[in-house]
Amino acid sequence: MDKEQIKIYFSTVKKLRQSNRFGRTTLNEKWFELFPSSPQVEWSHEELPILLALIHPDYRYDIHGQSIVIRDSQRSKFKPRVTSERCKINELIQGVKCPYQSSFEKSVADHLWPHSLGGPTISANKLILCSECNGQKSNSPLLFPGGFVPRWLRLHALAIAKKKNPQYQVI
Repeated sequence: MDKEQIKIYFSTVKKLRQSNRFGRTTLNEKWFELFPSSPQVEWSHEELPILLALIHPDYRYDIHGQSIVIRDSQRSKFKPRVTSERCKINELIQGVKCPYQSSFEKSVADHLWPHSLGGPTISANKLILCSECNGQKSNSPLLFPGGFVPRWLRLHALAIAKKKNPQYQVI
């Protein structure tokens, strides 16, 4: 994400964190207040940081205050170790190359958008990194590419909205 998107992401997280102190009802009200309008059309990259903040596990509570668990419909199993594949750190940060890219070191499958922050375990969110780059990436939302709203994120946000308010309608 670019600097402006990062500012919007953390601003949204701050607003959600503040409303969370007043209870789940206030949090859900603030969540829908921040939720981008017009979900029937594709959201633009301007809404990306807001959507990413809204799907964070800390803010997924339904109307009754129960934690919302969203299951990935297209779950795939990542192998913990993948050999003979090049590191794809340049998919995260343009122009940055893995120090092991020229050799075929052991690589690991990882999530482009961190699983711990709501990213699904599907092939569209898969990333192959060397162990060192994977450790440096960690679960930072700052390295997520900010040029588009992926389909999985759109579906994830809409599923959470529906669980937060069963009367929520998607046209």
